[in-house]
Amino acid sequence: MKRTFLLTSMFVAIVTFSFGQAVTGSPHDLSGDLTDAQMPGSFTGQICAACHIPHNGVNSAGTVLWSQTIPAAGGFTMYSSGTMAAGDLAITSESLKCLGCHDDATSIHGAGTLSAIFPATTADLGTSLVNDHPVGVELVVSADMQAPTNAKTFTSGGSEYVECGSCHNAHDNSL
Repeated sequence: MKRTFLLTSMFVAIVTFSFGQAVTGSPHDLSGDLTDAQMPGSFTGQICAACHIPHNGVNSAGTVLWSQTIPAAGGFTMYSSGTMAAGDLAITSESLKCLGCHDDATSIHGAGTLSAIFPATTADLGTSLVNDHPVGVELVVSADMQAPTNAKTFTSGGSEYVECGSCHNAHDNSL
């Protein structure tokens, strides 16, 4: 029993350390960029605290480990093209988590924080996604389409969707 506990504890420590290392020094490492006023709860300097609530915290919505205010899905003007109408897109919580900072409006650190901290960034997408690649795309594999072999999709309402996290990973910025 002691051996199992020790091995499990070591595994958890290694995995936790590994996640922090992937973010360290990356564009998602805000630990040195946020002031005490921008980072609530005196978490300044903690890499994970910009997005997550440390130590098994639960936010007011009951969502474990997420410190962001998730914006409303209807607050965005979606991508549209000749082959894909904006009405076909259904943005899910997976992309809304990303947009909680990258819209530069609903961040827990306050509206305009992203552009204030990183004035030269292209990460400030705003609420208009018309000139960006689409998110909230339902992945429907048919005879006319070959199923992707390595696409990460997110399930919502029994359907699979392509979201921000299908291509981007805040914990691994090489993707």
